Amino acid sequence: MIRYGKNDCVHEWAFRKDVREEHCISIICTKCGAFGCLCDALEKYDLLNLSLSNKEIKQTIYKILKKSYNSFDNINNRWENPYLKNKK
Repeated sequence: MIRYGKNDCVHEWAFRKDVREEHCISIICTKCGAFGCLCDALEKYDLLNLSLSNKEIKQTIYKILKKSYNSFDNINNRWENPYLKNKK
């Protein structure tokens, strides 16, 4: 389930290294700061229905996991999550 961030954002996902999602890999949007899990990204790319080849799925997952950020990072000075800002 995608949390925080902007509803109208076309998310660009990266690995979120400081938190663990239950039964999945945590991710963060580099555009708006939304949180989610790898399943959310796979749904976006329509990979859960396995319409793509294993190679294409692996390439997409690799693209997401090769970049990593913490929850509190202000990625490229584009966003700052107000919920987390209050938790610091």
